[in-house]
Parts: sequence; structure tokens; C-alpha cells
Amino acid sequence: MIKIGICDDEKYYLNKVRRLAEDNLKALCIQDAEIRCYTSGKEMCLDEQFLEECSILFLDINMRDCNGVEIAYEIKQKYSDILLVFVTAYMDYVLMGYRVEAFRFLLKDNLEEMMGECIPALGGKAAEGKRICQVCVQEWRKKTENKQYHVY
Repeated sequence: MIKIGICDDEKYYLNKVRRLAEDNLKALCIQDAEIRCYTSGKEMCLDEQFLEECSILFLDINMRDCNGVEIAYEIKQKYSDILLVFVTAYMDYVLMGYRVEAFRFLLKDNLEEMMGECIPALGGKAAEGKRICQVCVQEWRKKTENKQYHVY
């Protein structure tokens, strides 16, 4: 099972990222996924049991209660192989994201297109970190091996 966390203090974007992730996983015939949503970075950090098993984390950068880059740094200190995808309206933070080895940056005003590229790319990368089962990895690769994606 693949475990995905989504953290955004704006419920509109939290729900949108969740819906797009679910839709893209279904398009790849990946049914075995658990997605947890958080409206606070601090709340998410308290869910250590889930983070221990989480493969992918979609994280807003600019939240009311915290800075997403600081939360990402905290998470990477404990869970170094978790894949971070920043979801943001501000490209100003991109350089800071490299300090925490962000896998992707998705712009909020272009989520549909960018998520369509991101989800398939995450499969192979998650396999490297061994955070998803090998059966999931094999299925993911079968579904995406003949598709071409744009890199943003």
C-alpha cells in the first residue's frame, strides 16, 4: 500500500490535491493507496506513525500556522526517504525547497496538468526509497513505461 499525506491550510486546495491524486492513481489502476489530509503542518508532524510509513507528502509552503519549508526540513530529519512535493502559489520558495530535496513543485494555478506528470514520476522514485511495496512498484512501472510526460 502506498501512503500519501497532503497538508494545506486552505481546504479548497487540500481537497483539490486529494481529488487529483486519487484521479491520477486510478488512471494508473493503483487502488491500494491511503491518503491522509492535514490543515496544519504542526498537526501533521504529530502523526508520527503515519509519517513513518508515508511514501509521498504534498505540502503547501505558505501556511498560517507554519512555514512549509521548515516543516519539510523537520520531516526530512526523521524520515529522509519520504518524497516531498511542494504545492504553492509562489515560485519565490523554489530555491529553499532544494535544501530539503523536494521532488517537485506544483503551482496551484496549474495543478491539473502538473499533477498528471507528477504522480507517474513519483512511482519510480518512491521505489528507490523502498517506501512502497515492490508489487505496487511493478504495477506502477507497467502502467507508465510507454507514456511520455513533460518535465516542468
